[in-house]
Amino acid sequence: MVTGQKESSGNGGFSLSYDSQCLVCGAAAPGQPVGWVREHEYRTTTSLTFPVVRCPDCRLVYLYPRPDIAELSTIYPPDYYSYHLSMNAPDRTGKRSFVQSLFYRQQRKTLAAKVLPFLKVHAHGRPLRILDVGCGIGSQLDSLKEMLPNSHTFGVEINELAVEKARARGHHVARGRFEEVELPEASFDLIISVHVIEHVARPDLFLHKCRQLLTEDGIILIETPNTDCLDFKLLKNKHWGGYHAPRHWYLFEAETFQHLAKRLNLKILQARSYTSSVFWNWTCHSLMTSVVGRKVADALFPPVTIFYGGIQSFMLLGFFAVLERTLLLLTGKASALWIIFSKGTEETTSDQESAFRVCDSDLREPCQ
Repeated sequence: MVTGQKESSGNGGFSLSYDSQCLVCGAAAPGQPVGWVREHEYRTTTSLTFPVVRCPDCRLVYLYPRPDIAELSTIYPPDYYSYHLSMNAPDRTGKRSFVQSLFYRQQRKTLAAKVLPFLKVHAHGRPLRILDVGCGIGSQLDSLKEMLPNSHTFGVEINELAVEKARARGHHVARGRFEEVELPEASFDLIISVHVIEHVARPDLFLHKCRQLLTEDGIILIETPNTDCLDFKLLKNKHWGGYHAPRHWYLFEAETFQHLAKRLNLKILQARSYTSSVFWNWTCHSLMTSVVGRKVADALFPPVTIFYGGIQSFMLLGFFAVLERTLLLLTGKASALWIIFSKGTEETTSDQESAFRVCDSDLREPCQ
């Protein structure tokens, strides 16, 4: 069992946490130096610099030290982009814009391609139970409900406004940190968590809890930034957009999940890279901030309002989508990763290496 985190508050009152071991494999911390990062997206969080290290055994990349959970309200300011999206999201029955309609249509398509091949829809003689950890306003649950109309949809979300909107859409949503919310074990046939695990203080316990909540033949879908990509290799020193500093505390690649799956007795069914255009926007913003200053960088590559729509957002995200899709086709890798788990057994955990050889070949095909 990997344990051990200590806190420090001698940084102008800003609390930090130091891992004594790698949270995936237990190797001594800190790992090998990778670079350093600092906030460049918001002006009211912290000016501290955070070293980035990598475990030499399982390749987990993490901040050492990272912000303590006591600083969540500091590093997620009131104008954090996801809070704005929650506030301005249309109701489930409300009219969507053309861009929103395209987004939701693509979301349904990609979710179906990821989970339906592995989901045993008719195996239980009862409605499927689906849990979205970090569900936001419930848009992904909406998509899953449309695909599986008889399913029962549940969510966990920390933001109060998002919880209210998700409940108004007909989902059963608990408010709080996933680690602290009480849910019945072995109850969910599908658990999804999209770009959450990199934000939490104990990703190992996060995935362990997912396993506890999963039915025997259920599946888990995790999406997260991918450090096994060309842009990370080139920009890992400090400018890679996937750092989303200082909010992404633990960063993974497929090999890291292989170690974690073995430890938690999970079986990996599939892992693939996919594109994340916003990481490239954050990369360019970080680079421009260091060269010409924050004001110009904000104007050219807006780090927050990029999510709010408009011509500039459409052009930037469209260009970066083409760029990263090209890199995905050429290298087989992109800046984000999705991975499907099921419960393992004593026999299946020994097969992880061969499962990843298959998945690695799949990475050369773009995610549809």
